[in-house]
Amino acid sequence: MTDKYADWNELVTDRDPDTGELVNVEGRDWYIGLRPGSGVYLLHMAIHGGAIEAPPEQLADHASTGCPFYTFAGTRSSGNTSLHITSTRFDEPRALDLARRATRIVSWHGSAGPPGEAVTYVGGLDSELGPLIRARLAEAGFRCDDPPDDLGGMNPGNICNIGLRAAGVQLEMSRTQRQQFFTPDLRRSTIEDPANRTAAFYAYVEAVNQGIADLSLPVGPG
Repeated sequence: MTDKYADWNELVTDRDPDTGELVNVEGRDWYIGLRPGSGVYLLHMAIHGGAIEAPPEQLADHASTGCPFYTFAGTRSSGNTSLHITSTRFDEPRALDLARRATRIVSWHGSAGPPGEAVTYVGGLDSELGPLIRARLAEAGFRCDDPPDDLGGMNPGNICNIGLRAAGVQLEMSRTQRQQFFTPDLRRSTIEDPANRTAAFYAYVEAVNQGIADLSLPVGPG
């Protein structure tokens, strides 16, 4: 998929050539969800939240209890993929501020993946946390594979890698995997209602958090 916008400034300044009105309006087309948490050690991010890539926002939010959380979420009835800015170019100021102050980052994403196959690609430059999360996911019964090059999260400019350690974790969940987290589908009305979450949703988040806990994170502000 080729992004419509190269960076944040292009997205928020785009105007309709006929009317001159802004194309992407906060509160109508998108919103930013931000929770500072109790410290800056670990940040959960879903920069393609809402209906851009459903449902990484909900997974990251649930995983981040007590930790900083950030999402940029599309809220249109359709056409939300036009709000997608790739991870190496996502430069929304609040996201950059949080990421640069975080010691570790887990960035949640959705990918197409192989048709009919539930798989998570665990990428990013964090060679400590990534394998721990992958091991816990596999232990919980979730298939994890090495990511293809375009989903590897290995670029130092990827937002998951701009924290204090210059190394984060990128989770790319296939569509089939994501469909297991909600019933009956991944429409906005479905994923925004916690009652529609499946047991797999909670098991997946728990596995990720167990992997994080294996690092013996410090408690309190970091």
